[in-house]
Amino acid sequence: MITSEATYHEIILFAFSRLGFTDIKAAQEMTMVEYEIRTEAYHLRNIEKRGDMALQAWLNQQVQAQKGSAKHPEPYYKELEDMYDVKAESQNLRAQFEPDFKVTYKSKAEQHRQQGEVLAQRMAEFQELKKAGKIKPAGEK
Repeated sequence: MITSEATYHEIILFAFSRLGFTDIKAAQEMTMVEYEIRTEAYHLRNIEKRGDMALQAWLNQQVQAQKGSAKHPEPYYKELEDMYDVKAESQNLRAQFEPDFKVTYKSKAEQHRQQGEVLAQRMAEFQELKKAGKIKPAGEK
């Protein structure tokens, strides 16, 4: 039960306006510790909302980003998945929380990264074979 008379009205008002209470009895039975935890959670949710709004503003700016010349501008991202791949993000998240989950989809960025790694590995193997004299490049035959 809330006992502070000086702030009783403010606490009940905040409970109804911000904390989602609709029953006066439930709000009155809330302890000060519960009130403080609920208030802290309310403010943390607002911080997350502002973070989401900032992210949305940043993404809006990114969507409008262009490359190319002034006469021939091109959008920086041709498809939504180039900017944010929901399917890849979802699968990566599930893999973190579900031990048996297998990622079956890779984003374009991940595919390009893997292709670059394969190319770099093949180039290193080529250089080793060339150094060992086991192969000669086409231009040196």
